[in-house]
Amino acid sequence: MDNVGCVKDKHIIGEFLEPAMYLKIINHPLRKHILNKLFQATTGGPVRKKYLAKELGIAYPRLVYQLNEHLNGFWEVVREEKIRGAREELISPVNHNTIYCTLSGDATIHIVDPLANLFGRLNIVGTRCDRCDLTQQQKCIKRMIEQGCADNYFKPEERKDILVANNRKTPYTPVDYMLLCTITSILDVKKCVVSPKQV
Repeated sequence: MDNVGCVKDKHIIGEFLEPAMYLKIINHPLRKHILNKLFQATTGGPVRKKYLAKELGIAYPRLVYQLNEHLNGFWEVVREEKIRGAREELISPVNHNTIYCTLSGDATIHIVDPLANLFGRLNIVGTRCDRCDLTQQQKCIKRMIEQGCADNYFKPEERKDILVANNRKTPYTPVDYMLLCTITSILDVKKCVVSPKQV
């Protein structure tokens, strides 16, 4: 996965996103734009918020408000620097190569992939792997197997109906498998049971 939206030699991490957070992003073009610019601008290292505001073409206070109030789980302060007597924060995504996903009641997978600028329903926006040719996808799957991910990624055969429900066709891409693994890990959590005391 060395091209189009991938950070070279970095693992792509799947993370479940709460549906309420997903809705806060998907219905807000500015938040999507901020996330995309943040993830792209920091591939070489952290950036100052003022730099990010300038790159986005928005006022600094507006950016700070969005970051602190609506996007606070996606970034972190890496370090602070003193510039002309003022302290400036350098920020970066928690992980540059995270693809966030959530699942709606009808088994629809929704993704937020800020680095690749993909936001929405999986069956509409696809994955960053869709931009790679089949040879590259197969190399990535082979690498996943070599890294020992096979059990986690390829085992849940019974869950592949979720990919079918999202109009994903075989051969599945590496990100398809990663999304399935992320969703499955949430679905397979043991249920909590309350045992009331017998009177």
